[in-house]
Amino acid sequence: IDGLRGQFDEYTNAEQAIYLARQDAADAATNVATIGATAGLAASVALIAIFAVYLSLTVVGPVTRAAEMAGHLAAGDLSSRMPETGTAEIGALERSFNSLAASLEASHAAQQRLLDQQSALRRVATLVAQGAPPDEVFRAVLRELADHLPAELAALGRYEADETMTGVAGWIRDRGPAELFERIPLDGDSVSARVWRTCATARMD
Repeated sequence: IDGLRGQFDEYTNAEQAIYLARQDAADAATNVATIGATAGLAASVALIAIFAVYLSLTVVGPVTRAAEMAGHLAAGDLSSRMPETGTAEIGALERSFNSLAASLEASHAAQQRLLDQQSALRRVATLVAQGAPPDEVFRAVLRELADHLPAELAALGRYEADETMTGVAGWIRDRGPAELFERIPLDGDSVSARVWRTCATARMD
């Protein structure tokens, strides 16, 4: 019986040692798994953060700027533009928005020029309808020309039968009426001479 008890104690001790060894191995494996899971979770969070930043820079940011630009355009700010930093479809969207804004700005400028020209014509027509003297009408015409064309000086002359030109009116930008020239000959090469000879518009540098 004592021998059996001794063997049983040895067996119990051996089993206890095996159990403790397995427990230690399980604890170690648990720690490794916990560390691995934590590292994986951290890596996943980092990847999600990087992807979120990437989406923000490449998609959300450009779309937000496009929405802001659309608001500016709708409010009448046709000079608004957005940086063309995107790629693929986002880059195409940015270029399309800028092209649209440029087209709208050019169309608005052309429309404004047309309105300004029509206003100028109405002002001159009003003077004529009111029976204003020719000198006043001529000055008004030249003033409108100087205001709507990139010219420093506008002059109006009358062609005479003896191939000369007589000054009728003149206007200098930001200064007002210019001194009139008397008769000038048309035998040289000048804009006036070219118009006299061709009965068409002329230009020279």
